[in-house]
Amino acid sequence: MKDFLKKSLLIFLLIISFFIFAETTLAVDAGLNEVSETIALSGTDPRVIASRIIQIFLGFLGVIAVGLIVYGGFLWMTSEGDETKVDKAKTLLKNAVIGLAIILMSFAIAKS
Repeated sequence: MKDFLKKSLLIFLLIISFFIFAETTLAVDAGLNEVSETIALSGTDPRVIASRIIQIFLGFLGVIAVGLIVYGGFLWMTSEGDETKVDKAKTLLKNAVIGLAIILMSFAIAKS
C-alpha cells in the first residue's frame, strides 16, 4: 500500500510540475513566423477560391456539353435516313441542349 501511495504521489507531482512549467516551455519561439513567410499563404477569401473552382468545373462541363451537341449532329448527318439513328441523335441533341442550359444557369448563379 505504501508503494502505491509513493507512486501515486510521484505521478501527481510530475503532472503538476508539467502544468506549472508548461507556460515557459510552450513560450519558446519555434520559428513559425519564418515558416509562414516562406509558405506565402494566400490572403484570398476561401469563398472566392471555391467560386473559382466551381466556375472552372462548370466550364469543363460546358465543353463536354458542346462536344455532345457536335456528336449528336454528327450522328444525325451520318444516319443515312435510318429512323432509329435519327431518333437516337435527336434524343442526344435534346438532352445535351437541356444539360447545356442547366450548366449555363448554374454558371450564372456561381458568377454572381
